Formats: sequence, C-alpha cells, structure tokens
Amino acid sequence: MTAVPASWLIAYDPTPPHPCERLARLEGQSNFLSLLAGIEAGPDTTLDAGALGMVRSRCIPEILEAYWGSSNLHRYVLGQIVFNAIDKQSWVKDKDRIWMKGAILDAFDRVRAGHCAEGKGRAKRFGVDYAAYLATRKLAEGLFTAMEGDARPAWLRARMRG
Repeated sequence: MTAVPASWLIAYDPTPPHPCERLARLEGQSNFLSLLAGIEAGPDTTLDAGALGMVRSRCIPEILEAYWGSSNLHRYVLGQIVFNAIDKQSWVKDKDRIWMKGAILDAFDRVRAGHCAEGKGRAKRFGVDYAAYLATRKLAEGLFTAMEGDARPAWLRARMRG
C-alpha cells in the first residue's frame, strides 16, 4: 500500500459544503422536458430554484447565483441596481455615469470571481482619478456583499423548510 501525499490531505475537507453551493448547479440546468418524458437526466434543482422564487419579495436572489455559482447571467441588472442605489444617494453627474458603471461591473466581477481588471488601467482608460475609481469600486463591492448577506439567510430559510 502506498502512502498518501501530505498535499492531498490538506486539499481534502471532510466537512459538508455550505447549502448555498447547490446554487452553483442552477445555471444551464433544465430537466423540464426530460421530466415530462419520465427521465431523470440531471441533478434535481427544483427545490433550490423554488426557494429563489419564494424569497424574491424580501431580497434580490440573483446575487446568490452570482456569488455562489459564479454566474454572469444577471451582471448588468445587478450592476444597474447598485448604480441606482449610489445615484439615489449622491446624484451622479452625467459625465461620471460611464466610468461609475465600469467600476460597478468591476466590483461585480470581484464578488463573482474574486478578481477583476486592474484598477489603474481602467481608471486611465476612463480618464478618471484612480482614487475615485477605486472608492466607487469598493463602495459597489460593499453593496453587492450586503445584497448577498441579505439574500442568503432568506434563501436558507426557504430552502431548508421545504
């Protein structure tokens, strides 16, 4: 019998995954036609998707798909929600709209994938001060994180009751 390398033991985590990780399977899954034919072809995502629909009146559940499933599907809609929240508080000038939306989409990429385009290059391309660009990106990232923090407990309550 051969010994197991130590690096394998570090990578293996025996704890069960967080329930929200089930949302990573949602994008691109559709069992509807298969289930009509009586064939269970893929993973059952009915309860997960149903829980997303149930919490829609209390939060924005699409952020969970973006955060946990790295989904890019709702990128522009969620970005517009954050832009509207910032605009409501600070009256964004017309000349600042484009670069602010760019910073917000960069923040979405950081929340979704953990990284985004380099800030100095993006600020230079938009012709805006790097500090202002970075502050807007951090504000938007905080708003995305807050949205996810609001949606997660509501989804977990809806999902675990079913």
